[in-house]
Amino acid sequence: MKLAFGTQLTEQLRRNAVAFISLFIAVTSLGYNSWRNETTEAQRNVREAAFEMIRITSVLQRDVFMERYDKDSDRWHHAWAAVISLQTLSRLLPEEIADASQSLRQTWSDQDSLLKADDSVQADAAEAQVNQAIERLNQLLIEQIKALS
Repeated sequence: MKLAFGTQLTEQLRRNAVAFISLFIAVTSLGYNSWRNETTEAQRNVREAAFEMIRITSVLQRDVFMERYDKDSDRWHHAWAAVISLQTLSRLLPEEIADASQSLRQTWSDQDSLLKADDSVQADAAEAQVNQAIERLNQLLIEQIKALS
């Protein structure tokens, strides 16, 4: 009886081998496709957040220049909004970028009032520190975008 059952099983496997192989390929393909879609979506989100942060840093850069060189400018609140937006978006990106964004926020907090200082040495130093923090963040963002390519 065992021999008959084993023979029947072997015969069934041989008859349905194409169906089993097709089923295996279909399930494997579905799994790979799902994984690839999730990975693509995650990369798309990171890429969009990084590009938006680069756009915001350019706005912040403009506001820094206006605060520094246009004594009648009142861009301070716009710059703070940009800094806070950068910190919020940075949560979607790797920790290194979030840290750079936090560093930019701290630098801005420490230096923003000095941008309009009557002492040009103090104002120049404040501008240089803010610009350096912006440039570091931008560099990390560009590296992240390149890594996704």
